[in-house]
Amino acid sequence: MIHPLRRQPFRSRRSVGLVGLFYSGKTVLLTSLIAHLRNHDPDRLPLDPSGSDDELTLLDELPPALCAERFDVDDHYNRLSVADWPAKTDRLSEYRAELVIGRKSWWTIDLSLVDLPGERLADMVIARHPTFEGWSDTVLGVFRKFAEFAEVARPYFDTLGRNLAEDDVLLAYRTLLATLHSRFMPFISPSSFVLDPEGVPIDARLGPSPPCSVAEAIRRKAERGTCGLSSSEQFAPLPADVRERAPELAAAFAQRYQRYRTQLVLPFARALARCDDLVVLVDVTVLLEGGHGMVNANRAFLEQVLSYVDPGLSPGRQLYAAAVSALSFGLTRLEHVRRVAFVATKADRVVRDDRDRLLDLLSRLTRPIIRPHLATKHLTVEHLIVAAVNSTWSEPGDPPDMLRYNTPRGEVKAPVSRLPDDWPDHFDPGRFRFPRPEPSLPRARIKVPPHINLDRLARFVLDKKTV
Repeated sequence: MIHPLRRQPFRSRRSVGLVGLFYSGKTVLLTSLIAHLRNHDPDRLPLDPSGSDDELTLLDELPPALCAERFDVDDHYNRLSVADWPAKTDRLSEYRAELVIGRKSWWTIDLSLVDLPGERLADMVIARHPTFEGWSDTVLGVFRKFAEFAEVARPYFDTLGRNLAEDDVLLAYRTLLATLHSRFMPFISPSSFVLDPEGVPIDARLGPSPPCSVAEAIRRKAERGTCGLSSSEQFAPLPADVRERAPELAAAFAQRYQRYRTQLVLPFARALARCDDLVVLVDVTVLLEGGHGMVNANRAFLEQVLSYVDPGLSPGRQLYAAAVSALSFGLTRLEHVRRVAFVATKADRVVRDDRDRLLDLLSRLTRPIIRPHLATKHLTVEHLIVAAVNSTWSEPGDPPDMLRYNTPRGEVKAPVSRLPDDWPDHFDPGRFRFPRPEPSLPRARIKVPPHINLDRLARFVLDKKTV
């Protein structure tokens, strides 16, 4: 777009999608990043380490362009300023602003930051498969591939072998999903089981309950969960032999699958695919705390997301994109993800000396997943470690496995596990433990929160090399 009467007559459009598992820190990271964009201080968030004129100015905040919901940054900031966790983002939301970098630039940036709820990302396997049969084969294939999944899925397969009554099949599948949810294993499809079509989490639907056993909690989740658009629109994956033995059940599930995919999944997936860049958040410390089963589940989850997004441009598509850009004098870009940043969040949960190991663990987890895309397409990939709000510190003389952080009751000294050089072959939940500080943003909005490497993420988001 060209505005000939403005000091910056040229305007570029950029959209960045932030994805990650639930509780990966997207809301805190996005809130902190926006706080720095609103009150940019080149000394605290350097966009050009060489020291050139890199001051960023926010000209205006704009209505969303890629979705209907506006990211409620002010409510999130207010909560974080009093050390309260922000409200859970359960819908696709967007923060959009017009920015200019430097005092001599001829360009402004129309930037969209899109927050994609982690639970909905499990539906990327549905977005990938236009047919119920393809989705069923893929989901059941994942359940058979990993031992942790196979153990949880065995009762469901047993049910399919002896009883094909619809209610029993659906209850068995919801029990499978409830078990995965209780173990923080994110491969839960359809995502309506944990986040219904209205955006209500399953824990909120269950309501308060007295302390109970894990088995009782799973039973309650299985009874109240919903695998579809509504209680009468539920579906579950069926193997090929079961689809042949029970064609009426398979046909009913297939119709419900199509309605779910069209009404709930595709609008979400299309917004994701329209982003220029993707920021994939991974809380490595949570994966270490959760054991090898959670690591395997996270990998399966990331594979499905990237398979749908299909980041990068093939040689032919890159030529087409270059022609579109040239004919529009750089004002129009082909909508497709062409850069991916994998970000290890909450880096303040590990001691300073382990940050290189944190980056290594992130790289070892994600490189096998992104490598097929790098091998066949033009794609830029970065790996970063970030703490949106640096809430921990150490004092001279502290042991190498201890961190300090503040709570409403005063300062806490917490032991912290040292990071391994590589992912262990086998490790159960509880082997690694890390502190859980509550991030707190400055109450004076003119101030910006302390961080770890948020400037590197900002440079990626703004594509600083090209502005």
